[in-house]
Amino acid sequence: MRSRRDIQALLDALLGGLEPPRPVVELARLPHVAGVYPIPPAASRVLALPTLLGAGALLNFSTPAPDAALLGALGEAAAAAGAAQILVPHVRRGEDSRALREAGYARVPAGHECVVRLMDAGDVDELLRARIGARQLRDLRRRERACEAELTWELLRAGDLRDRRAHAEALVALHEEHARRHGGGHNPYNRASLERLLASELAPRIRLVFRAERRGGEIVVAGLLLVSALGDGIYYLTQAIRRDHEAARKNLYVSTFYRLYHEARRLRMDWVHLGRGGVDRKRRLGADLFLPLDHWIWSGDEAARRELASLGGPPPVDDEPSRHARPTVRSAPIPGPLRERGRPRLDEIDLSSNTNAWLGGCARYPDVDQPELKRRYLEITAEVDRARGAAELPRLSAENVLFTSGGVDAVLLLLLAFAEPGDVVCTTPPTFEAYAHWARLLRLEVAAVPLRGPALNELDVAAMVRARPKLVFLCDPNNPVGSRLSPEQVLELAAAAPGLVILDEAYVEFSERPSYLGALAARPNLVLVRTLSKAFGLAGARCGITLAERSIVRALERVQVPFGFSSPAQAAVAARLADMGPVVDSWRAVRRERERMRAALEASPAIARVYPSEANFLLVQPRDPARMRALLARENLRVAEAGHVVPGSLRISVARPEANQRFLDLLSDPAMIRAQEL
Repeated sequence: MRSRRDIQALLDALLGGLEPPRPVVELARLPHVAGVYPIPPAASRVLALPTLLGAGALLNFSTPAPDAALLGALGEAAAAAGAAQILVPHVRRGEDSRALREAGYARVPAGHECVVRLMDAGDVDELLRARIGARQLRDLRRRERACEAELTWELLRAGDLRDRRAHAEALVALHEEHARRHGGGHNPYNRASLERLLASELAPRIRLVFRAERRGGEIVVAGLLLVSALGDGIYYLTQAIRRDHEAARKNLYVSTFYRLYHEARRLRMDWVHLGRGGVDRKRRLGADLFLPLDHWIWSGDEAARRELASLGGPPPVDDEPSRHARPTVRSAPIPGPLRERGRPRLDEIDLSSNTNAWLGGCARYPDVDQPELKRRYLEITAEVDRARGAAELPRLSAENVLFTSGGVDAVLLLLLAFAEPGDVVCTTPPTFEAYAHWARLLRLEVAAVPLRGPALNELDVAAMVRARPKLVFLCDPNNPVGSRLSPEQVLELAAAAPGLVILDEAYVEFSERPSYLGALAARPNLVLVRTLSKAFGLAGARCGITLAERSIVRALERVQVPFGFSSPAQAAVAARLADMGPVVDSWRAVRRERERMRAALEASPAIARVYPSEANFLLVQPRDPARMRALLARENLRVAEAGHVVPGSLRISVARPEANQRFLDLLSDPAMIRAQEL
């Protein structure tokens, strides 16, 4: 909730229930102080002093950062009330906090607020499946079916309580029980508060959730919701459950949220704000937006100020681009859309984007952050590398990830951000030709240092370093050969190269060796370029992934076209990453088919050579390339011509067994056999 008027109306109601009615309490008395106000018990002085509650202290969502005038008013109120401290709670990190800092407030990290976004969800279950996976969705549905069999569901308006006094009494009683169960602290949802709230200007937007026994009628769940000012979302304020009831064992908390998502979508709402809480727990409930929060506390007590100084958390991170970036990139401002990162437009009238407000869906610009997709991808790639024997992996975050429009887009961005006309870019033919193609178009000098060895997988490190390249592009597994490079040579090159070393790992998931993810922390000039087009089967989504040091990602963002990762593509990626079982199974199937094809090709008299491959293709040299191409065309079989990079070669993708077998059967064609006998 971002409206100060709404927040004040809620505070007037909830704080009016205090005895006496004044917004000054000891922080230790606030409900759930350990979870909602993560101030450790060691800060005993901070917890014990009488504190003026600035705004939203008892609410389940963030409040806007105050300006100097509001802080001045808070200071006067604290002095009048005899408060030794002031708490400005739940301010979204990233909002302008200059006034707070200048007034002497200390920052205390305060967890996250969590949101389930339902925009463009044709079906809530399909949306949840893409976020939490099929297994977790089945569990949610099972719990709701069990609850539905025993309990009713009512979603009421505030005015409905006039004829349902038992419902109002149950809401108060369940919240009093809830407060006693958590240490007997202040219960903001008492009878006086409820009456004030239902008589306030917010009453038309208040909704109440009740679940009662189908047989006995006893109310087991009572919750309070607030519809957003624009009517496009729901704020979850509170929910109390009778814990000693048999139905509570079926996890009513979880099943009630699941039911609420469906109700919100039925009412054409775009989001449900779950409030503050543990990120992992809310993620399992389908939340996909997590906004870090801070408390800001001013104290007039010296001992308390010392305690607060120890709670401030890590300093703000550096957002400067990499020193390797071009000077014009380092001095360029952050693109406009990225300046809004971490500031979702919920409960906000948008008069800034110039899109067509009469049309929904893709009329909205896509998310520019994608923190959950980045987190999930990092989780998956780390699991894959551990399964393949990787020892230690760096602790990467969303700040180390950039989504691009395919892997080729990342190549162009790297050249734009880190090389100027006349700079040298090094490639290792035979290799992916886009590196040299884009480099020449950008008037860069290309130093081609060929791969060596019988398997075309050995680097000439000394020659590459002598070229003094700004960027080195390595393809591993190699395209079109399929071979893997020596890790020792790659790391030797990264240590000696004057610029960036880019590893294109488009096919790395098909290999049984780990990627170079584990080397990123030790080699800050190392960049990994990935794609979801190949191993993840999402070529149509056009999603590439760059993994690198934060400052490198910041430089790339300055040359990237905003909003290039479309909303439909993000939805497709989320669905694929949510259910990795079939994906990993397909990698195993590809490796089996690759080895079957390799053995058959090596045994065929029509094939002179098969290069070793750890990708999803095989590079072969037929004894009669021209005849083979003619036969393939006759049978409508398409393979990739690679003779311009490896003389007389063809690159053959590993497809499904039936398609692969058609190709293998062609090798025993009488025309091919006669060609070998001539």
